[in-house]
Amino acid sequence: MTVIFLSRHDLSPAQIVAIKTLHGEDVMFSKQAIQFEADPASLTSLLKSLDDDTFAYVVAPAPHLLRAQWEGCRFGLFTNHPAKRADGTFGLDRVYHVEDFPEEVYRCPDPLSDQGATMTPEELERAARESGQTDLSGPEQIEDPCQPPRWLPVLVVLVMLGCLWIGWQVVMAIVSEYIRIQEHMRPNP
Repeated sequence: MTVIFLSRHDLSPAQIVAIKTLHGEDVMFSKQAIQFEADPASLTSLLKSLDDDTFAYVVAPAPHLLRAQWEGCRFGLFTNHPAKRADGTFGLDRVYHVEDFPEEVYRCPDPLSDQGATMTPEELERAARESGQTDLSGPEQIEDPCQPPRWLPVLVVLVMLGCLWIGWQVVMAIVSEYIRIQEHMRPNP
């Protein structure tokens, strides 16, 4: 199997360990330093041109990744630990494989020890803008896009309570109708 890494950055030590864990010790690596075109279909075309024995890990803009997923392409993604991004380096947190949907396939046991490439000032600035952070001195809190939002359990409970209330109203309406029918069917003395 061949793994290609589509990124301007080199693989970090933890990324190499993850790839060998997922694809075998004898996996062959290839890096393609690529600047994606403005058209999101450029990544899709590239991924569709790969043979079945090649798996690609991609660092690309979100529209490119979404388009590739929508088109059914198979590829991998690395997520970085927020504290590592805040200090200006990449540190592997998780690995996802995407075909129909992103699926977590590997979690780095010690993401803070990974010594990935240093982010350029432009990348630091973009990461800060994307997270809404203006002070780059502290760790940024980036939510994992593959995890459900924190408010989801509250929404589920509210929906369940609403369903229970509606169910109670239906039961009370049925009981009331039953009592009304019973009163009309009783013989008058």
